[in-house]
Amino acid sequence: ALAPVIAEARTSHLAQETALSGLVSARPGTAIWRDRAVHLRELIRRHAMREELELLPALRYYAPRDLYHALAGAFATERLRQLAMLQPSVPLCMDDLAYQPHLPS
Repeated sequence: ALAPVIAEARTSHLAQETALSGLVSARPGTAIWRDRAVHLRELIRRHAMREELELLPALRYYAPRDLYHALAGAFATERLRQLAMLQPSVPLCMDDLAYQPHLPS
């Protein structure tokens, strides 16, 4: 019961990796880059929806409880590791973070 759902999720991950590879090899701001970004976004949206609606319920139902909890813990750990590797979306300057009291006008 789990094997087909897991196989589909793995296939989806491979498709996302391929799409990401195509995106990073394109020049940012070009039509090709935008098309590849949209394609990757759709792959990820579709995968996330299927994971929530099909894979996770199947795992909760069919997987032994201790295995399910171990997988959930491993997923959370990997997610935190991935988030920690992300670059900030805006440049940070330590001076910008320092306390700056309001001066009287």
